[in-house]
Amino acid sequence: WAGPWPLEQRWWDTAAAPCSRLQVITDDGAALLLSCRNTRWTVVGIYD
Repeated sequence: WAGPWPLEQRWWDTAAAPCSRLQVITDDGAALLLSCRNTRWTVVGIYD
């Protein structure tokens, strides 16, 4: 659907992991906001 968007959070912290967000639509029509940090994807939002 849209993305990915790389995020630059806590840029001052050398231990902070890079993060990206991605909007997707699943085969059954669910619209989700995903976040990736340290190669692990997590659902952080569900659109109505």
